[in-house]
Amino acid sequence: MGKRFLVMTEYKAVDSMSPAMNRMNKGFSRLAMNVTDSSTLMGKAYSGANRMINNAMKAGVIALGAAVAIATAQNAAFTDGMAKVATIADTSTVSLEQQSKMLLGVSSRTGQSVIDLAEAQYQAISAGVESAKSAAFVETATKAAIGGFTDSATAVDGLTTVLNAYSLSADHAARISDQMITAQNFGKTTFGDMAGYLGQVIPIASALNVQTEELFASIATLTKQGIPTSAAMTGIKAALSNILKPAGEAAKVAEQLGLDFSSSALKSKGFTAFLADVMEKTGGNEQTLSKLFGSVEALNSVLALTKNGGADFTAALDAMADSAGATDSAFNTVTNTLSYKFNTLKNKAQNALITLGAAIEPILLKIVDKANAIDFDAIAGKITENIPKITEVVDKISSAIGFLIQHGPIIGSVLLSLVAGIKGVSLALGVLTVAQKLFNITLQASTIGIVITAVALLATGLTLLITNWDAVVQFLQSYGLPILAAVATALTGLTVVMALMNAVNPFLLIITGITILAGLIIALVQNWDTVTAAVGKFFSYIADVAVGIWTGFLALLERFTGFLTGSIIPAVANIGQAFMKFLLTPINLVMDGIISLLNVAGKIPGIGDKFKGAADGMQAMKDKLNTTLTGSAGTFDYKNIFAGAETSTPSAQAGMNGRVDVNFNNVPEQVKVKSVNQATGLNLKINPALN
Repeated sequence: MGKRFLVMTEYKAVDSMSPAMNRMNKGFSRLAMNVTDSSTLMGKAYSGANRMINNAMKAGVIALGAAVAIATAQNAAFTDGMAKVATIADTSTVSLEQQSKMLLGVSSRTGQSVIDLAEAQYQAISAGVESAKSAAFVETATKAAIGGFTDSATAVDGLTTVLNAYSLSADHAARISDQMITAQNFGKTTFGDMAGYLGQVIPIASALNVQTEELFASIATLTKQGIPTSAAMTGIKAALSNILKPAGEAAKVAEQLGLDFSSSALKSKGFTAFLADVMEKTGGNEQTLSKLFGSVEALNSVLALTKNGGADFTAALDAMADSAGATDSAFNTVTNTLSYKFNTLKNKAQNALITLGAAIEPILLKIVDKANAIDFDAIAGKITENIPKITEVVDKISSAIGFLIQHGPIIGSVLLSLVAGIKGVSLALGVLTVAQKLFNITLQASTIGIVITAVALLATGLTLLITNWDAVVQFLQSYGLPILAAVATALTGLTVVMALMNAVNPFLLIITGITILAGLIIALVQNWDTVTAAVGKFFSYIADVAVGIWTGFLALLERFTGFLTGSIIPAVANIGQAFMKFLLTPINLVMDGIISLLNVAGKIPGIGDKFKGAADGMQAMKDKLNTTLTGSAGTFDYKNIFAGAETSTPSAQAGMNGRVDVNFNNVPEQVKVKSVNQATGLNLKINPALN
């Protein structure tokens, strides 16, 4: 009873194990299919990524080349500008390299071209700005130009005019710029207009100690009332000129009024206080004022400044007192637009290219220096010396070409005839050889052997004719028809000769034929050197060209093969192996886990062997998978990739020697043996199907 129980228990255990094993097998089949699909998808993804990377690399190389070219050109222009600055700059305090870096910073902050700023810096230093302070001055002038709707050169000119007239250093540039921007905001003028006309009034204003605040407040007040900027400058100048040198009548009126109408009073009181004193003593009377200031321009300016008790002039002076930061405010307002920010971004990119060009410049300088060291005159001299030789070679080539053109048809006909003759002889010999061997076979075979052999040869001939029909047609068109035409011509000539022989003295015909033949031989002998030289030269040219092409092709092929086997194939193999190992890592982990579980189950008494067998099968499948995809030695044997093709070549060539299969069933044994033995001499393989 116990024994039966054990058998039944084992049977049930095995029976319950079978569905699990089937499900496991199906699971592994699906896993294999998923791995295959994943490999296919990975291959497509890799191909797409590879194309993308190649295109990106090509675009990157093109972009890099364009960037280098642009950087070189931009840096060259900037270098030229800074070289101009170096002619007047004091590089002992600040080096030219430092000046260049500071100017690039100004360009990035203001959005203006560094090449234009280099010109502005040259103008500033030329106008007396210290080299060490020139970059900061240019930045102030550039901001003023942008906020004042003008260019950097005009701003530099206006600021340096004021600084020089009042003997101010570049440190005061920002204050003067703020006052001019404030005058622009208060009046109806611009920074550029003021800079353009300041030269009319600034010398006398500074000489009479008119403060810059008073000067620009006066300009703002006059232009606010509709007086053009140039007229305002002229009017202020006229008023100051009459104070500096009053007319005789003006002096008498001033004395009668008890008014100190002199330049010393103006200098001591200041322009604002001086005008207030004049208005108080005259009571604002226009006739009295006209006698003091003389000209209409001066009178109009004074009346405009003192109108309404000088309310506008006082307001303008208050604005000047609060003008600090006006330049930065105007600059920020103007530059806070999308278009200007785009221009600033573009300018920063150009500055980056200039920096790149500066890094490349030493290399380019070395290359250019090496190129300049080349003695081009000597090279030109050598070429000039060899021009006669070159001309001689060209003449020879031209002569050869002319000879070929002139005698080409004759040479071509000779060559074609020679080829046709060689092919004809070869064909005839081949036919005779085959005929002889067939004849030998026929003599040694019995009657039925002859019949069978004839049938076999007829079948062979028809097979060869059908399979080579195009070649046969081409041969007949190329050589058969000309040969037939030649034979027809010969027969016609023979007919004519025979007719002449019947009509004419045969002896005379023989003499004529001999004479013509002798003439041809003599002509050939006399021109033999010319003919042989021409033919030899022609084939020499052909041979030289062919050898040169073949040698170059072999060298190129050798280099390409070395590069392919030495670099490309190993690299691809290593990459492929590493990639396959990477893909197999998670699969191996899963399979190792399953194997471990099966090994644990293999310890169960009674049924453990089944699980152990499944574990061994799983291990074998894992080893096979890894060996197939990565190679047993861990690398791809790329050197033997084409080994199969090499070993299959001889066998493939063996089938090209004209094989003819003939069924020899029901043929006497003696005929079979003789036919087979004789056929081996025809380079034909007759494969008898013996019973």
